[in-house]
Amino acid sequence: MKRFVVAAVGLGLLVSGCTAVVPADAAPSLAGTSWVVTQLNSGPTLPGNRPSISFDGEGHVSGSGGCNSFSGAYRSSGAALSFDSEPLAMTAMACTDDGVMEQEAAVTTALTAVAGMRRVSTGLELLDSFGTVVMGLEPVPPVAVEGPTWTLTGLVEADAVSSPAADVAVTLSFAEGRLSGKVCNTFGGPYTLKDDTISVGGIMSTRMSCPGEGVMKLESQVLAVLGDVTSVELVQGVHARLTLTAPDGRGLTFTAA
Repeated sequence: MKRFVVAAVGLGLLVSGCTAVVPADAAPSLAGTSWVVTQLNSGPTLPGNRPSISFDGEGHVSGSGGCNSFSGAYRSSGAALSFDSEPLAMTAMACTDDGVMEQEAAVTTALTAVAGMRRVSTGLELLDSFGTVVMGLEPVPPVAVEGPTWTLTGLVEADAVSSPAADVAVTLSFAEGRLSGKVCNTFGGPYTLKDDTISVGGIMSTRMSCPGEGVMKLESQVLAVLGDVTSVELVQGVHARLTLTAPDGRGLTFTAA
């Protein structure tokens, strides 16, 4: 497997502009962190299609170039950082927004050039072997259960997660003690949230007849589980994940829109 040589890049390199560098003894630990790419080489990334990157604790990296997703391996030690060029896998969707495909190509090139990193006041800078900034990263802001609009991604049954069968976006939000959402019909009701426990009161829903195969069945499943949930799990990240679970193991998984 081809691996790019890791060069230890000093944290005392010159900083462009007014970005403040954190002292060298503050070399970051990447494990379990997620970042938004705000700078790519010498310019900003596309505001509506910002790339992202996440590091786990086992040497795996994943992210998005702004449309397609990528995954691969990384190595870090102190201020040194490198990404394996092979296998750095990326999906191959055709992305029609202006500049996105060019940005994704630049992301791939930048990742293979990375040799080090340094912490700055705004987050993290990834550097090539000459000390040039190839990526500027800012931490993904944490989200709370209350506030975002959550989109259903999975139905949990007996420890198995399946994607919603119906081709319809199911949304859910929490605010000031009331939840609201939509499958085909809109619904709402009271809830009480404390730490990782939740109780949901009587859910009321409109009663339109919904076209489309499986939509009414999906709506019934969602409302039935939602009325029984008692626990909440929130996983932070570029795509924050919310899981609501009932005592019998049924559950719903969502990502923040």
